[in-house]
Amino acid sequence: MEGPQDPISRIWIDWPVRSKGVAVVVLPIVMLVAGFILLETMVQRENTAEQWVTYTIEVRRRLGSILNDLLEAETAARGYIISHKARLLPGLTRAKEHLCGIWRTWTISSATIQIS
Repeated sequence: MEGPQDPISRIWIDWPVRSKGVAVVVLPIVMLVAGFILLETMVQRENTAEQWVTYTIEVRRRLGSILNDLLEAETAARGYIISHKARLLPGLTRAKEHLCGIWRTWTISSATIQIS
């Protein structure tokens, strides 16, 4: 009976047993190491994505707070313009101070956040 005739089979058949043994042992190890490297890369990307999600949630929370303050300021200003009652001005002042505080902390925290 004659063996396989394609070139790759012929090369494998002609190799010494020692070389075949090394190939059979080394190839799976190389694939395993490559798999671990890819797994580590995926974990790093997942961590980065998680940081971005956390940052986005924080931005949305702060924007909601800003919207509430703007609505409070608008309501106070509108009420004062219509009624000319000074008791409505503290709401405008309080909203302005809170907005300025949010702006200062947001500027500081945004400068310190570094997501790669």
